[in-house]
Amino acid sequence: FIEFFYRWLNGFFTKGNKHDLKEEDMFQLLPDDRSEKLSYDLECHWKSELQRFSATGKKPSLFRAVLKTYFWEWTFYLFLGFIEVTEVLRTTNPILLRWLLRYFEVNSDVTMASAYIYASGIFLILVILTFLHHVLFYYTQRLGWHLRAATCALMYQKTLRLSQKALAATTTGQIVNLGSTDVIRFDWLGLFLHYLILGPLQAVVVAYLLWTDLGVATLAGVGVICFVMFLQSFVGRQFGKIRAGMAILSDERIRTMNEVLTAMRIIKMYAWEKPFEKLVSEVRRKEIEKVLQSSILKACNFAMMFVSSRLLNLVTFVTFIYLGGELTPSLVFSAVALYNVLRTSMGLFFPLAVEKLSESLISLKRIQVGGILNYLMLDEIEDHRHKLPPKSYQDCGVELNDFTAWWTEDEASANMATLQDITLKVEPGQLLAVIGPVGSGKSSFLNAILRELPASSGTAKVVGQVTYAGQVPWVFSGSIRENILFGEAYDEKRYNEVVAVCCLDKDFLSFEYGDLTLVGQRGVTLSGGQKARVNLARAVYRRGTNIFLLDDPLSAVDASVAQKMFEQCICGYLDNKIRILVTHQLQFIQKADQVMILKEVSNIVLYCFKTNHYLYPPVQSDVNLANIPDVALSQGDIIMDELYESKYDLIGSQHFNADFVAPVEDEEENAQGSVKLIIYKNYFIHNVFFFVILVILAMADHTTYLLCDWWIAVWSTRSEIFYSTVALSSVQNVTTLPTILLNTSMVIGLCTLLLYARSISQFYYCVQSGIRMHDKMFNAILKAPMRFFDVNPVGKILNRFSKDMGQVDELLPQTFMDFIYVSFCIFYVILLISPKIFFIISPIFSQIFSIISPICRSPVFTHLSNTIQGLSTVRAFNMQDKFEEEFHCKQDLHSSAWFLFITGSRWLAFRLDAICAIFIGCVAYFSILTSSLNAVDAGKVGLTLTYAILLMGMFQWGTRQSAEVENLMTSVERIQQYYAIEPEAPHEIEGSSLPQGWPNYGVITFNNLSYAHYKDGPNILHGIRAHIKAHEKVGIVGRTGAGKSSLISTLFRLNEYSKGEILIDGIDVSSLGLTELRSAISIIPQDPILFAGTMRKNLDPFQLYSDEEVWNALEQVQLKPAVQQLPLKLASELAESGSNFSVGQRQLVCLARAVLRKNKILIIDEATANVDMRTDLLIQQTIRRNFRHCTVLTIAHRLHTIIDSDRVMVLDQGRVAEFDQPHILLDQENGLFSDMVAASGQAEAKALREIA
Repeated sequence: FIEFFYRWLNGFFTKGNKHDLKEEDMFQLLPDDRSEKLSYDLECHWKSELQRFSATGKKPSLFRAVLKTYFWEWTFYLFLGFIEVTEVLRTTNPILLRWLLRYFEVNSDVTMASAYIYASGIFLILVILTFLHHVLFYYTQRLGWHLRAATCALMYQKTLRLSQKALAATTTGQIVNLGSTDVIRFDWLGLFLHYLILGPLQAVVVAYLLWTDLGVATLAGVGVICFVMFLQSFVGRQFGKIRAGMAILSDERIRTMNEVLTAMRIIKMYAWEKPFEKLVSEVRRKEIEKVLQSSILKACNFAMMFVSSRLLNLVTFVTFIYLGGELTPSLVFSAVALYNVLRTSMGLFFPLAVEKLSESLISLKRIQVGGILNYLMLDEIEDHRHKLPPKSYQDCGVELNDFTAWWTEDEASANMATLQDITLKVEPGQLLAVIGPVGSGKSSFLNAILRELPASSGTAKVVGQVTYAGQVPWVFSGSIRENILFGEAYDEKRYNEVVAVCCLDKDFLSFEYGDLTLVGQRGVTLSGGQKARVNLARAVYRRGTNIFLLDDPLSAVDASVAQKMFEQCICGYLDNKIRILVTHQLQFIQKADQVMILKEVSNIVLYCFKTNHYLYPPVQSDVNLANIPDVALSQGDIIMDELYESKYDLIGSQHFNADFVAPVEDEEENAQGSVKLIIYKNYFIHNVFFFVILVILAMADHTTYLLCDWWIAVWSTRSEIFYSTVALSSVQNVTTLPTILLNTSMVIGLCTLLLYARSISQFYYCVQSGIRMHDKMFNAILKAPMRFFDVNPVGKILNRFSKDMGQVDELLPQTFMDFIYVSFCIFYVILLISPKIFFIISPIFSQIFSIISPICRSPVFTHLSNTIQGLSTVRAFNMQDKFEEEFHCKQDLHSSAWFLFITGSRWLAFRLDAICAIFIGCVAYFSILTSSLNAVDAGKVGLTLTYAILLMGMFQWGTRQSAEVENLMTSVERIQQYYAIEPEAPHEIEGSSLPQGWPNYGVITFNNLSYAHYKDGPNILHGIRAHIKAHEKVGIVGRTGAGKSSLISTLFRLNEYSKGEILIDGIDVSSLGLTELRSAISIIPQDPILFAGTMRKNLDPFQLYSDEEVWNALEQVQLKPAVQQLPLKLASELAESGSNFSVGQRQLVCLARAVLRKNKILIIDEATANVDMRTDLLIQQTIRRNFRHCTVLTIAHRLHTIIDSDRVMVLDQGRVAEFDQPHILLDQENGLFSDMVAASGQAEAKALREIA
């Protein structure tokens, strides 16, 4: 009984009134409400659908699985609803109302005692309804929540099983959009779904009761109802079609936004903001067209819902009179009360049920087989998590026999296998080195061992526990230690050993918080080399691992660190394990037991240094590996240790500030308290004239709406007088019935016009507000400095453009429309009951909403996004169960907040309806009491009681909608927060007078340059002074964290430098617009990124070059054959991030961009780290050939890449330590550059000195 009154929430609301609610204030979920339980129930039925598909070939249906899961639960709620809304309760009140009103009519035969009995009956039924209604609403909302949580969990489980081929067919943005915009629609489906059956059923009951009172005239009203239902059905079908198109466009916009946010650094460096702004704006324009169409339909449906009740009354009563009926107040207002009951179920809830079902079915189809994404039906990999481990270590091994595989069907049809006829065997304790040119299939080979790339023929036998360090390091938000442990127990001795052999111990000493330093989203606080070493340490620390797959972990670090990692980690700590190392650094392969050379997809060679012969094919090959120079270190360890003594950190300063780390953790802003008035002002009053017109229309249409009921009251009263036996003098004062009929018809006609005008105008106004907000937010994002993207996760920013923008576009206009209507209806009655109730309860209640989205929803999407990005690593470590458990925890956190919302809704609604029930009882009793003292107009009593009964649900609905408006306004507030992002410098400066063709020479001068990542932060660069001559080729080297990439960032002004100046051809770059500056410099970035779209768009988004020029650029970088093999050549679509190209091929595409742009300055930022020697040589030759008249700055760990530069700049601790010609630097005894060369090995050092 206590639970019935929700008294256990009293303390929660008291706490919310005293201080801001926080996560710890929420309640623990019941077992049946937990994400794991919900997903299990739905997954069982979905698996049965898949089994049915396998057995019979009949298409599986997610809708059928949902129906099987929740059918009996929904049926029980349907039964409760049947008791509530049909003849049992709601239809009884109008009958009692008619009997009560007869007491107030002229010549009534109803006694006062009977009147009190009827009034008591009305009050008692209202009390019962108060209990039953809110129990029903709680459980139906809970049903929708369960469906949403279960579907979202089912999608996540599917994500963990997606094959690499399936991942290439979709994008992170699309999956996140399904998990945010689509599944959230299920929350409201449960609330209204049962009205699809109860609405028509109640219509039948009401029609029968009306027939007993009005006879044949009822058919006129039924005709209006049928016509309205037909129109609503038509609107529902049209809405479904529009919604399906809108969902596809929303997917495309979110996918594009995800690409933009992920590649923002590259976009800024290329000065490509405008083409991407145009791309997003075009998709947004198409989406808004659908949103506007949908809004107009909603507006028409809203107006139709309220106009139809007035039209229904008019048609019914006119027909009744013309058929000879006698209209009395008791007859009129009992009919009006019945029609009001029907209006709520058929006019409000039935259309909402149609709308929510239509939306939900579209979402289910999209999740399963809809639109461009057949998500639940995408290919999966075979689950190997629960295979038996080997009996002993000697049983471990990797063996491939005639293994052939391809990623896409196009490769299969063209007979171009990714891997073809591979035969090899790797036994315990052996090291297999895999080398080969870019795109030869090295990473695909590791994916085949991981079973990410399935065999099309042949076999791949892997016995033992496998771990994997990917070529692109994957780190997640958390501390460095958490990234290394990755769910394993902390063993201090083992952990310290792993950290040492992975060369991370000295890095930890330079961090203020050591290995507890937060790495941030995408590892923003770590350099590329540090991320690579953390990635390797994670694999090495894993207990029980027999097989280590290492995809080029040594390329991202300098030569001395690479040597130590190879000797102490790969050949030392892991010497008795199976190790498969992909590398481009040939100096390491002599230590390998086998070397696999992937020359082409159909040609491999296996070589053994120990026996000095070829293992496969068994005949002599044309590849000569015996001449690979000996790279054994002489004094490498001593030199490396000396170099390590220089203090450095991830930002180039020994004073690491916690302020830089703390903001990186993925935390949502949580604006506490009520939404500020300025937020409402910015949203609603962007066009003052239009807003004033809306206010006038709202007041006018509501006034005429009330006049309709008033005229009906007058009409019934005059009709009663006309037909009663009264004095002739009274009859003569009665306005004629035709006049009343004309007046009523005019008022209803005016009400119709005003209501449609106001509804359409208001929806249109809200859509325009959404357009303006999206454009301002997107513009603020494009102009934000890189620091903003470094400390804000992509998932968090994307949440603004998906979930928040979706609520502003679709939910806020409808909710605000409801709120305005209900507010006008209840305003005066609220003042009559207690003017403080609304203003005290609503702000407290709205705090429940404020903790739902900001705290609880974004972590779900961020976890989903992180999982997709590191899926290969997650599966290689068999961490699927752990990640699924973490997903359930994050979803349970959101469910806890949602539970508070729906129970808080019932707490509030129950009390408001109880107050209204008491108020209605008082009105009825008071009317009876006063009638014994003075004559009371039956029409006025009928109007008062009818509105009082209608007020009962409307009062709590209005308060609930006010809180919902405030909840949705938090989305507006979160979007408007991005307006305040401090922009970077202007992109264009009016009146700029740059010399034509600037820069003409490419002379770069750094004059006392200092730089910090953020304002008042520690400097990363200190007093940099350097002068780079025109056409000079300069190599930039230095230890990890020495400030090499930071120097390049200052050149592009990604973040503004704190002191000094940079001159290009004598012009201070700080005086230039960013577009002018960045478009004048070409870069081949460290992380090559391609975009979904055509190859041509990736090379030339502005359409500035001819096809001939584009093909020539591809030929210059030797990518022309690869592009010619694509189905549509330059028009071929690339996967998200260019994932259907190897990392090396993506670097060549970036080089082709630079060839096309023909700028006088070229920056190469570790561009050759992930390519083989041959591709590295190709890039260098292309640069020498195409950029011989350009200034080229090259950052590289491979010393042979920069040894032939005109000059070499050595950075140490953010300062220029050395800067001169290579041979001069090599002559300096104990010089930093000389030591680096010496650390590369005697033979390599000799070769480097000869080149210098």
